Amino acid sequence: MQERGRRPSDAELGAWRAFLRAGSAAGLAMEAALAPTGVSHSEYDVLVNIAGGPREGLRPTELAERVLLTKSGLTRLLDRLVERGYIERRVCASDRRGQLIVLTVDGRHAFRRATPNIVRAIGAILGGQLGDRDVDALRVACERIATAAEAMTA
Repeated sequence: MQERGRRPSDAELGAWRAFLRAGSAAGLAMEAALAPTGVSHSEYDVLVNIAGGPREGLRPTELAERVLLTKSGLTRLLDRLVERGYIERRVCASDRRGQLIVLTVDGRHAFRRATPNIVRAIGAILGGQLGDRDVDALRVACERIATAAEAMTA
């Protein structure tokens, strides 16, 4: 573990710049891959999390913990997805004050239409450039970065 407030080394700064560049380039590649489907990357992030959640739906707070958006950004995105007919907000049976977010039939179709494009893009980005050991090392490194960053905001 590194101490807080310490100045990063040149190697760490270089790694950070590469990490940011990779994230930015990957995000742009995902947007390009999804463009023909009419689903944005942030919309896909929400749809995939709802599709992978409980059948009865996800509470907005649970969804907010899973996606890469601010709470206000998520609220606006959910409003757009409701307008597009991709999701519905339903009253939670166990807590009448709460809401559940569920996919509609159109939302499920949009998710299924977009998924092959995402899968191909991920395969092209990672599979074409990294071996199995590299992929494992990337996952471990990213999990460690996420854990350290999350600890700073807790």
